[in-house]
Amino acid sequence: MKLILIALFSIIVGISSHSQCYSAGQNVPSAGYLLKSSGHPDLDKIVNEEIYKLQLFFGVKIDFFFLKELYNGKNAMFTSSCNYNCNGTILLGVNLLYDRVFTRKHGVECVKAVLAHEFGHCIQKLQYWNEPGKRPELHADYMAGFYMGSSYNHTDSEVNALFNEFFSIGGYEYWSPDYHGSPGERKCAFLEGYYFARENKTNASVANSYGLQYVTANNPCGVRKYKAAVQSYQNEIQRRTAQLERDVKNNNVGSIRFQVKDNKKYSIVTTDGRGVQVTYPFNQSYIGVNNYGQRVMYPPNRTVDLYPISANTNHQFAIYRNTFLFGNILMYTYATPISKGKTVKVDFSKKNFKITF
Repeated sequence: MKLILIALFSIIVGISSHSQCYSAGQNVPSAGYLLKSSGHPDLDKIVNEEIYKLQLFFGVKIDFFFLKELYNGKNAMFTSSCNYNCNGTILLGVNLLYDRVFTRKHGVECVKAVLAHEFGHCIQKLQYWNEPGKRPELHADYMAGFYMGSSYNHTDSEVNALFNEFFSIGGYEYWSPDYHGSPGERKCAFLEGYYFARENKTNASVANSYGLQYVTANNPCGVRKYKAAVQSYQNEIQRRTAQLERDVKNNNVGSIRFQVKDNKKYSIVTTDGRGVQVTYPFNQSYIGVNNYGQRVMYPPNRTVDLYPISANTNHQFAIYRNTFLFGNILMYTYATPISKGKTVKVDFSKKNFKITF
């Protein structure tokens, strides 16, 4: 396989901020080189089918390669670098894959959990979360648990055995307590996501919102004790949804119109009228999931209308500029008041930011 030399930039493995195309045979510094196949067609089929399911479940599109690790390491990773029209790249080490599948009782399920963990990092990238340390790792463990709890039916003993194998992957650096959390914390985060899925029939977007609150609380081993907090969060979403429905009926709503004034690429991170986080890209096409669960290509936005929003509230948003060299740069943050029957107009560009009430 042809090696592709990287002439300008080294690849930052993890949640990187700039783009780099990958292809089979390419070297990834400090990690290994990329492969299209694990060398076992049956394993390729299992992994590729799971990647397809994970993309639909999380509503993202990724590039995927197997990784021939250096120095007999065992690893898996996510990087925001990818080819055209995707949200990042996931690399699954063949040493890790062989070790899981051929030597462990729950090896195949463990590989699925590892892949779900890396998809958790992809979700973080879409939210412009680039924090170092253990919180993003615990969040990714939580999302892996949520996926497994939503997609598969395991007994409690099977889940505990699965996690013990999941945790045993890799060396100390990959699983360092300083970097990824302690073994106990990681297990708690995984189980919190798992039981969130089992006890609350909801989607990945709601689970992610709660997962952010969960890791921010910095008490990962409140597992199952967080059920009250989960219920509180869902009650708040239900309350805001019911309030919004009443406000729509009484015409007590307003809206926000975002409009870009140059040709630079931007993303706006905000919430909808119910309080669920949403991201809107500007001046760039993107792949999303329509109401029928189908992946479709959406054309670039220059204007986005956010409606309805309950009146007499303050609505927060953040605007990021998407750059090749420096990643996602925070440009503006604002909390705008919403008035009945009024549209707040937000016009923005690289050099200007204007709000009209």
